[in-house]
Amino acid sequence: MLELAPGYIRDLASQIGFLSAFLGGFAATLFGVLLMSSKQSKVVGAAIILSALSGAGFIAAVIASTQVIAAVHPDAPAMIARKGYFGGQMAMSAGFMVGMYSLLACIGFAGWARSRATGIGTSIIVAIAIAMTLVLGVF
Repeated sequence: MLELAPGYIRDLASQIGFLSAFLGGFAATLFGVLLMSSKQSKVVGAAIILSALSGAGFIAAVIASTQVIAAVHPDAPAMIARKGYFGGQMAMSAGFMVGMYSLLACIGFAGWARSRATGIGTSIIVAIAIAMTLVLGVF
């Protein structure tokens, strides 16, 4: 297994925590807008569920990234370092992935609430974004 330097892990966890907080705010705003929508359909319902899932995933990633940052601190107590290091990394990665992909799916679904043409357009854009994340091999 590749051993990563604590400073690298700390910086990566900080970046993921920041991105998760930012995107989680976006997901929460989208959730609120969708809840206030007067249009009631299965597509809007799916988008609401996906935006809620996205926000929850990003919240978990923010909390886990804080745990990872605390665990890799040079003065961290042994109990904190053991508990937060591996489990925190797994939760941070999983939360970020769930948040990112469900937010992208929500954006794709939201277009269908407007019209077929908009739905096709947003779905194509989301498919490209998902393909880019998979090709880049981030997660």
